[in-house]
Amino acid sequence: MIAWIPARGGSVRLPRKALADLGGKPVLAWTIEAAQAARRFSAVVVSSDDAEIRDVATAYGAEAHVRPPSLATDTITLAEVLGALAPVGPLAILLPTSPFRTPETIRRAVETFQRQTCAQLLSITPYVHPPQWALLRHGQTVVPAYPALFVAPRQRLTPAWQHDGSYWIVGGPGSEILAFETPLDEVCDINTPQDLDYARWMLSQRPLAAAI
Repeated sequence: MIAWIPARGGSVRLPRKALADLGGKPVLAWTIEAAQAARRFSAVVVSSDDAEIRDVATAYGAEAHVRPPSLATDTITLAEVLGALAPVGPLAILLPTSPFRTPETIRRAVETFQRQTCAQLLSITPYVHPPQWALLRHGQTVVPAYPALFVAPRQRLTPAWQHDGSYWIVGGPGSEILAFETPLDEVCDINTPQDLDYARWMLSQRPLAAAI
C-alpha cells in the first residue's frame, strides 16, 4: 500500500497551507513523518503541482510526484485526480491538513481496511450539532432545511457523522465504504487561518506531539 499525500500549491482560504508553520515545521511534514513512522507503506508520496512543496516533501524523506496543473485547480476533486492518475493497488490518501494523526492510528486504519472486504475506508467524526437543525439562508431570512426535525430534541435525532479529512483508503473489493472513527484528539482539519490557530492551540496542549 502507498501513502499518497495530495498537496496543491494553490489554496484560497489559507494560502500555501501545506507549508504553514506548525510547531517549527511545515504542516505537510507532520503527515509525512507520521506515515513513515507507521511502517505500513511501501512508499510515502506527495503529489503536488508546486516545486517548493515537492522540495519540502523530499527534504522530509517522501517521494515527490509532479502533478499536472490541470489536476491542481480549485474545482478539481480528489476522485477526479485519482481517476486521471489511475493508481494501481490500494492507496491510503492522507490529507496534509490533518497533522495530528499518530503512527498507531494510521496502523490501525490500514489494518482495519485490510481485514475487511470493502472498497474504501473513510474516517469519520460525529457532527458537533445535528445536521437536522441546519438552516437555509434566503437573503436576510432563514428557513429550516428539515422543518419536521428542526424542533426535535437531540436525543430523538439519528446521530450523524462527517468525514474528518484524516483517512481515505481506496482500492479494495466490493462497493461498501467502511467507517473508521478517528480519535477526537487527532481530529484537526486546517483550511482557514482560524483552523491553523486552533491547531497551534491544540499543539500547545500536547507538548509531546512533536516527538513522533
